[in-house]
Amino acid sequence: MMKYMMILGGIKKEYVLESIESVKTVRAYGREEADFKKTKTAIDNDTKSWWYIQMFESIFTPMFELVYAISYFIAIGLGSYMVVKTIISPGDLVSFLLYVGMLYGPLIGLSNILNTISNINISSVRYFEIMDLQPKVEDVENPRHVFKFSEIKFNDVSFKYPFDDFDVIKNINITIKSGETIGIVGPTGSGKSTLVRQLLREFNVTKGKILIDDIPIEEYMIEDVRNMVGYVPQEHILFRRSVDDNILIGNPKATHEQIKFAMGVADFNKDLLMLSEGEHTMVSELGSSLSGGQRQRLSIARAIIKDPEILILDDSSSALDYKTDSKLRKALKGCTYGDVNDKRYVKDLMFDL
Repeated sequence: MMKYMMILGGIKKEYVLESIESVKTVRAYGREEADFKKTKTAIDNDTKSWWYIQMFESIFTPMFELVYAISYFIAIGLGSYMVVKTIISPGDLVSFLLYVGMLYGPLIGLSNILNTISNINISSVRYFEIMDLQPKVEDVENPRHVFKFSEIKFNDVSFKYPFDDFDVIKNINITIKSGETIGIVGPTGSGKSTLVRQLLREFNVTKGKILIDDIPIEEYMIEDVRNMVGYVPQEHILFRRSVDDNILIGNPKATHEQIKFAMGVADFNKDLLMLSEGEHTMVSELGSSLSGGQRQRLSIARAIIKDPEILILDDSSSALDYKTDSKLRKALKGCTYGDVNDKRYVKDLMFDL
């Protein structure tokens, strides 16, 4: 029953959260009434599921109070009889009744503990359901370290998602040398994003090999491989933090000058003038307080400040006007990272989808 409640609760919370986060889209399509009914149904069903816990509490709390009341009346009745029979003194009866009265707090506390245990049981099921999951992408024993590369090869690479029955990408052969800039184009749904995300080791390839300097990518430490990549996805996820804190996710140790540099390359400096507190302005949840273009450029600045060996831009300029897009591309081609004395190039490789 507890597991059933946990699953239902999670689904209903997703419905409610989805309605709140997507309120602008719901309003734009005139779906307020239908969405309200769906959300209300989810909340009502969630309320019904919590009745199980309320029933549990309604049983144990009165039960313990009843046990106390019966004990008290028995003590009074039996004690009065014993006083009349001079078995005990009136003082002994009063003392005993005082001791019985002291049991009320612990009994009620015990009932509350049982109720708390019921809630803990639900929470523990949720927690261990996640923690017990075993990742399918893991480091091999004694993995190699990698910080730079000379060449990456995709040798006959095919990939199928675990929930699909077909290959999203099939028999891909590419050789990419450090310093190259390449573009991957194709129709929607052809697997462009899936292809470049193989470098992030999100899934193991179904067939073929990805080689970094002629060594399979699986033999390298996953953290090292991911640290080499600066990834700007199609969906630009921003956090409820300040503008500069969102950029620092890419490199928490970056200086203020490096933050300004990254924003300059991403052409975000001009937007600071329109924000109430500049780079310290709080970004609302999922970046809803910023425009689509601002979210894209902030995500690009986050990737740049990481100083990656590989910079992947996945349709990252779709919300930009031509002038801003052109300016961004020129800045990316020639920019260096950090101090004037630090001549490391921001990118050795860029995927532009």
